[in-house]
Amino acid sequence: MENQSTPQPDPQPAGWLKAVLGKLKQNLHLAIIISFTSLCATITVAVWNNYKMDLRTENTRKQQEAQQERSRKLQEAQREHDRLERLFESGRRRGRDFESRKQYEEAVKAYQTTQKDVTRAAMPKAWAELQHLQGCALIHHASATRSPGLRARLLDDAVAAFDDALTVYTRDKFSEGWADTQHWLGRARVIQAEASKGPTRDNLLNQAEQALHQAAEAYADYSKGWANTQSWLGRAWVNQAETSTGPTRDDLLALAVQAFRQAAETYADRSTDWAATQYGLGRAWLNQAETSEKPTEDNLPARAERAFNRALEAYTREESPQHWGNAQFGLGRALLKQAVTATEPERSPLLDKAEQAFRKALEVRTRRDWPEDWALTQHHLGKTLHTQALASEGQPRVGPLTEAIRCFESSLGVHTNENFPGQHKETQEILSETRRLLAEAEGT
Repeated sequence: MENQSTPQPDPQPAGWLKAVLGKLKQNLHLAIIISFTSLCATITVAVWNNYKMDLRTENTRKQQEAQQERSRKLQEAQREHDRLERLFESGRRRGRDFESRKQYEEAVKAYQTTQKDVTRAAMPKAWAELQHLQGCALIHHASATRSPGLRARLLDDAVAAFDDALTVYTRDKFSEGWADTQHWLGRARVIQAEASKGPTRDNLLNQAEQALHQAAEAYADYSKGWANTQSWLGRAWVNQAETSTGPTRDDLLALAVQAFRQAAETYADRSTDWAATQYGLGRAWLNQAETSEKPTEDNLPARAERAFNRALEAYTREESPQHWGNAQFGLGRALLKQAVTATEPERSPLLDKAEQAFRKALEVRTRRDWPEDWALTQHHLGKTLHTQALASEGQPRVGPLTEAIRCFESSLGVHTNENFPGQHKETQEILSETRRLLAEAEGT
């Protein structure tokens, strides 16, 4: 038997298959890796998108909460503003109501009480208006009081209130409030100056002029505010002229007359504001008459008389006692000035009218209430009686000269040499002359 060997499998196909299977295994691993990687990426994207969505949701929630908080705060701020606005309106209304009844001290208290809530930090414009209103009420209170010391303190407080208001009111932002406050500040300074002497008086008048000029520049020409400011500028200029000499005095008086006339032309009715311009014109013309080389030809005293009479058409003793008394005093001066240069038969009626005007002035210009004004009126009444006595001879002179002496002596009780040296000297001189004339009359 032939020995045959068993055939062996061909290794070549087995190696190929192994290679194929290896490839498949590698590809499977790669596919698994790729699939896993893709799955991870998908999961990561999904997680990231969910995160972003949650983040957006959280941001939206926070924004909504922030918006709600802002809205809440705005509502609270609006409610607080409305509350303060109501307090401001109520305080302003109460203050003005008190002022309309001439209860100026109560008006000041109303404005001050309101400012405890309506502060500069909370409502600067309303606070500034309250300061302005308080200053105006203080000026009215000062004008109504009889106490010189209290009047000075009230005016100081008024100036301080106006200065405070001007820290908020500016010409650029609040031009109307700024102009009104400058106007009233000028008024306060004029009134302060009229109660002062020397350099203090001059400085106050300069400050008044500056404030009033600024107000006039801001007001529309020929508006009521502009007219009122012109009137007070005229008053300041007359006061300056009374302590000036030469061309400076003449220029100031000319400016005053122009200012009063422009103001008077603006007023539609014969109000107390209009009366103030007429009184101012009378003062200015009387002052011009004192230095004019031809006052009679210029008709200055007669012009002054007509101006004071026009003022008295609006001023009444009941409503404006101080202004009425001042106008009566001015009228008496104008009549006396005319009488000095007049001849009979015009002279005696002028003196009689002057005497009547001075006596009317003394009805309100009392020593207790207005001692300096009272003393000056006594002096001029004495001059009038002295001049009347010169028109007669002998015993008829005794009565008017005796009363004239009493007037001069009363005047000297206030116009002392220490406080009013110029006025004291003038009164002493005419008192000595009157006593001499009385001695002569009694000796006849």
